[in-house]
Amino acid sequence: MRKCPECDHLHELMNEYDHRGDLEHQAIRRELSAALTSIKEAVIKAETASDKRFESINEFRAQLGDQAATFISRNEYGAQHEALAEKLSTDIARTGAMITELTRRLDRISGSSAGRNAMYGWIIAAVGALATVMTVVLIATR
Repeated sequence: MRKCPECDHLHELMNEYDHRGDLEHQAIRRELSAALTSIKEAVIKAETASDKRFESINEFRAQLGDQAATFISRNEYGAQHEALAEKLSTDIARTGAMITELTRRLDRISGSSAGRNAMYGWIIAAVGALATVMTVVLIATR
């Protein structure tokens, strides 16, 4: 077999090309490995953040549940409201009756006072008339 210089040169170029390909392949592998490691770390961080967020959400839900348990129910409120409204209307009616009775008493007292004042006027007039008649009688008899 005969060797040709071009063939040797081609073999050298192919070997060099294979060697460069291997180096590039190794560099690509290193870059991919670094990228995958970064991605794994990012995923772990995201999962941790997500877990923390969901813990906060679950705590908030539990707090809302506790708070809702302390609220009065609609039926309870309705029953208490109805009882309170009934008591209020009873108290309003009783207060109205008391006001009417007090107004009546005040009218009676003012009427009684006016009658007394009128009676005092008549008594004074009668005493004055009696005094006048007595004076006239005394003057006439002297």
